[in-house]
Amino acid sequence: MLARIHDMHPLLQIIELLHLIFGHLDKEDQAVCAQVCKNWSEIALDILWHTVDNLPAFANLLAPVKRDVDENNEKAPVSYSFEPPGPTAKSWARFEAKYCSRVRVLGLDVDAEQKDNKDEEDEVHEDVSPLLQTIQRFRFASPLLPKLHTFGWNSQISKFVESIMFMHEGVKVCCIEHENDDLDLRDIEHLFEVIYTRMPALTSIKIGLFPSQSIVVPLLSLLEHLTHLTDITMPAFTDVSKLLSLLGNSKRLRRLKLCYYFSKDDLAVTLTGNPYEGRSFAALESLWMYCIRYQSLLPFGRCRSLANLHSLSLFSINLEKPEGVRDLFHTIPTFAPNLVDLKVMYSCRSDIEDDLEDDPLLDDIVSFTDFRAVLACRKITRFVLNHPYPVNVTDSDLEEIASAWSHLRFIEISVDPAVPSLTSRTRKPTIRGVYMLARCCPNLQVARLLLDTTTTVLTAEPDSKLATLCCATYLRNLHVGNSLMQREQVYPFAMALAQVCSPWFELLDWVGDNPRTYAKEREMKARILALERENEVLKANRESS
Repeated sequence: MLARIHDMHPLLQIIELLHLIFGHLDKEDQAVCAQVCKNWSEIALDILWHTVDNLPAFANLLAPVKRDVDENNEKAPVSYSFEPPGPTAKSWARFEAKYCSRVRVLGLDVDAEQKDNKDEEDEVHEDVSPLLQTIQRFRFASPLLPKLHTFGWNSQISKFVESIMFMHEGVKVCCIEHENDDLDLRDIEHLFEVIYTRMPALTSIKIGLFPSQSIVVPLLSLLEHLTHLTDITMPAFTDVSKLLSLLGNSKRLRRLKLCYYFSKDDLAVTLTGNPYEGRSFAALESLWMYCIRYQSLLPFGRCRSLANLHSLSLFSINLEKPEGVRDLFHTIPTFAPNLVDLKVMYSCRSDIEDDLEDDPLLDDIVSFTDFRAVLACRKITRFVLNHPYPVNVTDSDLEEIASAWSHLRFIEISVDPAVPSLTSRTRKPTIRGVYMLARCCPNLQVARLLLDTTTTVLTAEPDSKLATLCCATYLRNLHVGNSLMQREQVYPFAMALAQVCSPWFELLDWVGDNPRTYAKEREMKARILALERENEVLKANRESS
């Protein structure tokens, strides 16, 4: 029986509160809430159909949908279509009035692949083209989904025409993905033309296609027509010089990603064009690049207008020598002095491990001196440097990092190198270095570092003063990767760790000579010691006051 609104508790009549509550329910419970009363129904249906990623379920609101399976052909896709007689004028009127205006996000996967619950190796292909074709036969005076602002497509480009009916000028975000490299240039040209004709006000676009150089020209035409874009994600084409030349003149572009998409491992950004000068990329805040080498970024070195660049992420598919790393980190402060988030990594998708040596020369090992120059970017709160080989870092190096980046929240330095056998040959910080980070960077929450566990002496300062310095630390996650530890080092290391981390910290990823065996023991001992230490400090503070 439907509830009467005046019989409800006043709290359950507050629209904003109901939005919060219903938003945490699963779809089945949201559907139940929609049957309670008219007010609840409106709110629950808005949340239930805010995002449509299951077209058969949504189409079933229009008319009953049937699922057709070809029992004689196990590889044939499961097809969805309307049961006869299909949608009627009355059902269309109800569908448009009650449901269409609620949809804000639409994700179409026309040729979906799903795993059978019984056997994960069996793929079940689903085809919803018959549903789209039936809906397409109707003519609408206004957009079918008038409040749609995000549109996603993941299927064959040749079938993209089936989704045109959902597009209109109100759509702000568009995501197109196709996993294969069987791209027809005419289909791509038609696809891009439809996008900028039907959705001219896009502010964000994601093109997830195979990075064939042949589609760069039509992509240039697409980007020229979409003048409101602030966020662009596209494949890491080998030559992006023309694309960057065009985008450099944009006064709106804030986020740019050149990503790995369903391609061969050796396809990555190689050519970025001539050095950029003047006001190029003046509004850019975030840059993400999948490149063949770090030197692909160097043309930005002369660009003096990237004061707004706060986030930079680089992935190299080659083994970078120390001089390449050094050149990169010397260049970054010249064009991005206000960086907050910096990630410099290597791609695990590439064949980089084929180039690695079990016993490389010491000159091939990256050290702190190779990236010291980036300390000039004083606003860094997140720093990640991953290299296939361990990185030489000492306590004094961490101390220098801590003094330069007082706002640091997250740090990771080659915690899980591809050649772990080298960890015994490289210089590593001790728990004292972690202590200095926690002391000088009070907001530090996560540290991912290879550690030398043989030294557990933190400082020569009196123990009481040490407790005062460490009791307010926010360090909650310490990832130690391939760090080595012997059994007799467990307790002294836990004692030292308890003075550095918060009482709620986690010790993660210990994978050395004795993986997992003593990890929980160390974690629990350290937790207990940290709690006892905090209690002692709090007790001392109460007694002194």
